Amino acid sequence: MAHAKNNLINASNPSFTSAAKAAQFNPTNPANPFPPPAVAYCHGLWQQHGFQFTVARARRTRLGDYRHSPLTGHRISVNGNLNSYAFLFTYLHEVAHLLTQHQCGGRRGRVRPHGKEWKLNFQRLMEPVFAAPVFPPDLRTVLQRHLANPAATTAGDPALLIAFRRYDEVVADHRMLSELQPGETFRLGSRTFVKEITRRTRALCREVATGRKYTVPEVASVVTITEDQ
Repeated sequence: MAHAKNNLINASNPSFTSAAKAAQFNPTNPANPFPPPAVAYCHGLWQQHGFQFTVARARRTRLGDYRHSPLTGHRISVNGNLNSYAFLFTYLHEVAHLLTQHQCGGRRGRVRPHGKEWKLNFQRLMEPVFAAPVFPPDLRTVLQRHLANPAATTAGDPALLIAFRRYDEVVADHRMLSELQPGETFRLGSRTFVKEITRRTRALCREVATGRKYTVPEVASVVTITEDQ
């Protein structure tokens, strides 16, 4: 595995203040977003591969992001609203993109973003966290199955998404669409729907305001609405 020379651990590096570094890579700090047994490993990757790391606000279209340019260097961000296991998984997903860029940047047009090179790097990055007691047994089983052929996104593997959500902080009225029965009303974003029928991994839902029908992933997180709301 190719390793980039660390060029961020110096006094002029703007990617981390000392306080931010301590908070995000200190296993005893409540602000640390990683599972405690994985903190040293994740910190080591940051030191070794030289990238700017940001804990981002929640984004609806992505859980994490990797970007690179000659001017700004390597940048990785992960949504801060993820539970610690999903945060770790997403972090390593994005680091795998960085490694693939290091190895294959010269033939960028011939390397798919989530092709065989990225899959191999991701699998290798996950090996140390499987060697340590990081993931609970139920999540570990689902992850091992997923990593046989990693998907481009967590949403691309409904079983994995459901497994991660078991460890989310419980929020009143928030449920997965798969948990609702036909006829139940729910809110998705600012729009209100009624669930009608399930078609494999998606549900046919009717928007209350317009009467139009849409298919919504069964793993979507929705807000249930009772009759008195």
